[in-house]
Amino acid sequence: MRTDAMFKMRGVLAVVLCLFLSACTQDRQTPPAAAPADGKGVYANYDFHAQVTDEPVPQGYEPFYITHYGRHGARHINREWEYDAVATVLGEASLTPFGQEIKAEFDRIYPHLKGRATDLTLLGREQHRHLARRMYEAWPEVFRGRCHVEAVSSDIPRCILSMNAFLSSLEDCRASISTFADVNSALVPVLKKKPLVRIDADAKFYECFDPDALYGRLFTDVEAARKLYAVPDFVRSLFYFGAHLECVGFDDTVMRGAFTDEEASVMADLDDYKFFHHCGWGTQVNVASSWPLLEHFVTMADIDIATGDTDVRLRFGHDNTLMPLMALMKVGAFAGESIDSDMVPMAANLRWIFARNKAGNVIMKVQYNESDVTPWTPWTEYRDFCLGQIEWAKSLLDS
Repeated sequence: MRTDAMFKMRGVLAVVLCLFLSACTQDRQTPPAAAPADGKGVYANYDFHAQVTDEPVPQGYEPFYITHYGRHGARHINREWEYDAVATVLGEASLTPFGQEIKAEFDRIYPHLKGRATDLTLLGREQHRHLARRMYEAWPEVFRGRCHVEAVSSDIPRCILSMNAFLSSLEDCRASISTFADVNSALVPVLKKKPLVRIDADAKFYECFDPDALYGRLFTDVEAARKLYAVPDFVRSLFYFGAHLECVGFDDTVMRGAFTDEEASVMADLDDYKFFHHCGWGTQVNVASSWPLLEHFVTMADIDIATGDTDVRLRFGHDNTLMPLMALMKVGAFAGESIDSDMVPMAANLRWIFARNKAGNVIMKVQYNESDVTPWTPWTEYRDFCLGQIEWAKSLLDS
């Protein structure tokens, strides 16, 4: 990787460089087969064995350019207080025998996770190394000869480490690939988008989930346990703790068993409802607000195609940025009246693949998680569609 990239990233990488170098010394391996998503939502892991659709390049065309957005790889839980909530309630409440079983499993695992909220795991790093190798193998024409890769990341360490894992893997594929990595402050708000409008998650929780049965299984004194921590926060934290254990290398059977199948299904549905409104068409302005990222895709594709200076353009960020972008693009299920958050696993990725013929005609297709979600389409046609979506979004936000 070019040293000037390291200088541009020095302020942020100082925090994570030791972690990255340590990770690089560990054995590199293909990520294990992911367990079924099974309601884990955004804590599900990337399925490298899923069947994909990949329409061949039309005769007379050759792939020459890829532009991409990737979610960071597998990580620890999202907020440290979610670990703390479970530790506090299980540690201070009077427990039933079943509750004691759950606490014993939590106590076995928790010391390995405490203080690590949001951190990328080794699995997350290997997911991006493997995705890079698969990109290289799937589109060898793009990486042929002089190949330059530009990458930019959100300023969050797990995204930076995901970017570095991806780039180092590409460099291992062929030494002549040149890479440039950056954390661009002007792009951070584009790569790390938050909802403009949020729903009242607690109100929806009480509307759909009855915590009394769960509390009754865990605690001998339900009322006392309720006073230890806000009920919705504890229940969600307990659910997420079980859901994320595969990401951090622990078996999740016992912790996920705290919930009945019906309760787990309701919790998954609540997450889907939240993401539909925060990142999907449930709240149009949240979709519209992703227009700067779509514009960046279009603008940089035009520049890169015209100049030929960059063959692969990579971006690394977050699920709540990727989902509204997919919705704005009206891609597959993201264009519908719901969102299944199992579809946005750790290391989820969006790619636009471009091909060109000898006459200079450019076509492209969109892939999500390495599978086609559009057919090969003239770039001018898809570009006009994207520009139309951008104008719609700006108009809505200005109204």
